[in-house]
Amino acid sequence: MDEDGDGQISMAEMIRHTRTPGIGKSFFLQGFDLVKFREADTNNDGNISWDEFFHYLVENKMIDSTYVLRRMIDEQQEAHDQRVGNRILGMVALGVACLALVVALRK
Repeated sequence: MDEDGDGQISMAEMIRHTRTPGIGKSFFLQGFDLVKFREADTNNDGNISWDEFFHYLVENKMIDSTYVLRRMIDEQQEAHDQRVGNRILGMVALGVACLALVVALRK
């Protein structure tokens, strides 16, 4: 939807996205009209930043911020666990390589 990649949604981009047939509509944009766009645009620059959009969704109870935060924490934990698992595998591989070297040197 952010057609020009500037990290914001302009009113024109929002109109094109919500009115163009065949484009999959985001759940959060269902019923998101020009009035809501103006309400979400808190700094009145004619664009909605991610922060403005998220704040609007939370303030209007269109999204559960607790759920979003939990998901972010879960994703961080999963990424951490993956890194730890990769380190352990790396240490095991190094240990096996060292053991193989010791065995080879003893022959």
